[in-house]
Amino acid sequence: MAAVDISTALNEARLTATRDYLDSGTSSAKLQIYATPRPTPGGAPSPGTLLVELILTEPCGTVAGGVLTVTAVGEATAVGSGTPVWGRFVNGSGAWVIDADAGGPGSNQPIVLSDTSVLAGGKLSLLSCVLG
Repeated sequence: MAAVDISTALNEARLTATRDYLDSGTSSAKLQIYATPRPTPGGAPSPGTLLVELILTEPCGTVAGGVLTVTAVGEATAVGSGTPVWGRFVNGSGAWVIDADAGGPGSNQPIVLSDTSVLAGGKLSLLSCVLG
């Protein structure tokens, strides 16, 4: 497949629209972290694999330098135990928006969490999340 290049202005408009869509709805957007391989895009995650749900700030991030940097309100209490593998972003209406790989510190994943081993009842926070 041939490469496609877009202008910086178009890329930042696209990322701003993504941020605004995440922020839409009556609640705050959320980032749900799971411990199993990702399903097909937007598909149902395996039952019982949700590790934690982080509430995102409003707005849920900033667009600059060709990326959307997502931020969470703070740490959250884990509801499951396991190793973070991927995360699902849902908007304020609960609609699926984005799935992305996740990992712990130093993982170089789009979603970087405060720990690589999550225990139910423990605390987990978002260290960084950069979407481009």
